[in-house]
Amino acid sequence: MWSKFKTINPATGETLAEYEMATPEKVKAAVERTKKAFENWRQLKPSERGKYLVKAAQVLKERKGEFARDMTNEVGTVFAPS
Repeated sequence: MWSKFKTINPATGETLAEYEMATPEKVKAAVERTKKAFENWRQLKPSERGKYLVKAAQVLKERKGEFARDMTNEVGTVFAPS
């Protein structure tokens, strides 16, 4: 039986999220999927890769407040949205 991993706000002790620890089999499967994805990625033209990277940047910008809140909670600092 595998244990769970918790993300805890160190300032409040609040559990922010709980995750199941990966088994060695799940890790191996994830590594294999990653290798396959990388092969597909490296076969794309640079212009196609660039489109994915621009989209990723857009998503990061759109969700920056959400990411900032989550990261500050994980380290136990104060979050003041701007």
